[in-house]
Amino acid sequence: MARSPDRVLQPGLNDLGSVANPAANSRKIVMAEKSPFGIAVLIRRTAVEYLLKGLFGEKSLTKVVGLFPDKGKADAAAASVRKAPGMVAGQARVLGPQDANLSRREFFGRTMEPEQRGIFKTLLISHGITGLAGAIAGLLLFAWLYRSGQPMVASSPLLAFIAIVGFAITFGLLLGGLIALRPDHVWLIAAVRSALKESRWAVIVHPLDASQTDAAKGILRDSGAEILKSL
Repeated sequence: MARSPDRVLQPGLNDLGSVANPAANSRKIVMAEKSPFGIAVLIRRTAVEYLLKGLFGEKSLTKVVGLFPDKGKADAAAASVRKAPGMVAGQARVLGPQDANLSRREFFGRTMEPEQRGIFKTLLISHGITGLAGAIAGLLLFAWLYRSGQPMVASSPLLAFIAIVGFAITFGLLLGGLIALRPDHVWLIAAVRSALKESRWAVIVHPLDASQTDAAKGILRDSGAEILKSL
């Protein structure tokens, strides 16, 4: 099965001494962001981040995972990630083959999705915002059809209003449910569990912004990991 670019194992970087220097990775990111193109990309990513943070209740919206063949390399990479600028100890955790067992599923779940309260807030916020957006879209559609003299709307405006706005709100709530489910997280969790069952080790990183995401990916890749990432 073809793998995405992020999942390609980097050749020749499996030696434990090749764990990246977090400061070096940070300098590379800063230099890239100083170019005009880098500044434009940074502005766009920052705007998207603010929009997403308004829609989700979790502080960490992205998960970065590095898969390793043994515990030593996983622990070393996790320690390097924790030393990256702005990172704290709880943002990088290590899972081993024993954590794929059903008896450890609660620990596995807390490691992959530590923000349980944030997930509940996401359910409320996403449904509230998308439901409201659906209601507004329905109102605008009804107003346009009514003003244009559409026969079915003009003959029964109340029924048309209830039907159009009701369906719009329903579709908005369905979209909110899809957002809250986070299909990308479901895929990532399944992939990590499969890797653990193959006796591999995983470093789970919960970055808070795009800079931490880039830093984590760079450190894990330079450590010889196979990289997985949610949207």
